[in-house]
Amino acid sequence: MNRTKEKQSVSLGLFTLGIAALFIGGLLMLVVFGAVSYRTMVSVQRDNDETRALSAYLLTTLTERRTDPVRIEDSSFGQVLVVSEEETGYAIRIYCHEGELVEDYARDGSELNPLNANPIGTTGFFEVREASEGLLAITTDAGEVFARASMQEGGGT
Repeated sequence: MNRTKEKQSVSLGLFTLGIAALFIGGLLMLVVFGAVSYRTMVSVQRDNDETRALSAYLLTTLTERRTDPVRIEDSSFGQVLVVSEEETGYAIRIYCHEGELVEDYARDGSELNPLNANPIGTTGFFEVREASEGLLAITTDAGEVFARASMQEGGGT
């Protein structure tokens, strides 16, 4: 009889250990799944924030300088959005260089120098067109935004 009770006791102990191991394994899997889900969610949120920041920056730049003449030029880097300051002779120039949208502030008409430009955001595509009179359509990887601008004659495309 004692042997039977010992076998049952050992069996019950192994069963209890098995159940505990199953719960611990399930808990660890849940923690790993939660961590991977959280990491993915944060990455998507960061990309979304970057996308919104890029579009918002372009709109803010054009809105703050609504009365300054704007033109679109072609360069070896692709299209360049130029916002001129007539009273100073300088201009803000926005263009794409090596997968980044950059902005520089230099003498209007001077050569572009991406080494001195400030990065705005990551994008592989930058296109500017005049959608209608005084309305620019700016397209990047983030999508298309529209902004009112005082277009300068003879600006390019």
